[in-house]
Amino acid sequence: MTKNTSHADCFHPATKAARAKCRAAKKANAARLAQSLSEIFASYYDNTGDGEEIMYALGSIFGHDAIGINEDIELDEIVARAADLAKEL
Repeated sequence: MTKNTSHADCFHPATKAARAKCRAAKKANAARLAQSLSEIFASYYDNTGDGEEIMYALGSIFGHDAIGINEDIELDEIVARAADLAKEL
């Protein structure tokens, strides 16, 4: 019987190949997330992005409550909170 390994975001057999595949998938996901965040922040700082789209994109990554979208705050504060959270990724 094969042992299994469980993580917060995956479940796989406890084999070298499966662990390597899991690590590769996590690395690819992190790269995609970094690219998305880079594009979102660039659109904000270049004043090329729509404020609503920026808030929605950041909210979908970090959660609306985590960055204060549901609060009565300016976009600048929302982006600053998201930037702080992005440093922890």
